[in-house]
Amino acid sequence: MADQGSAATHPLVDPGLWIERIGAKVFPANTPALFLDRDGTINVDTGYPDDPADIVLRNDIAPAIVAANGANIPVVVVTNQSGIARGYFGWDEFALVNGRVLELLADSGACVDMVLA
Repeated sequence: MADQGSAATHPLVDPGLWIERIGAKVFPANTPALFLDRDGTINVDTGYPDDPADIVLRNDIAPAIVAANGANIPVVVVTNQSGIARGYFGWDEFALVNGRVLELLADSGACVDMVLA
């Protein structure tokens, strides 16, 4: 897990669960949602991504997310990030890579409502 200084700046909940709500949209109870894995589904899987410059979106993902956005279906990104557990990188690197993923999606008009890691 990240050090105490990093934990204070990231949306971490013990024992290391990242819960990031994006935007202020509220969805009614029982609303269907689209849950997507990040690495390999949203972005091209590069093993253990730790550099934002290496992030490339899969060609077919932005239109699918845009369609869900248009249907008012919340989009939730879920990702297990075993690279953190294995000590390959920390939450700071995760935050940078995840920020790049969200930035590339936004550039394509696709909005994510929540990230869970």
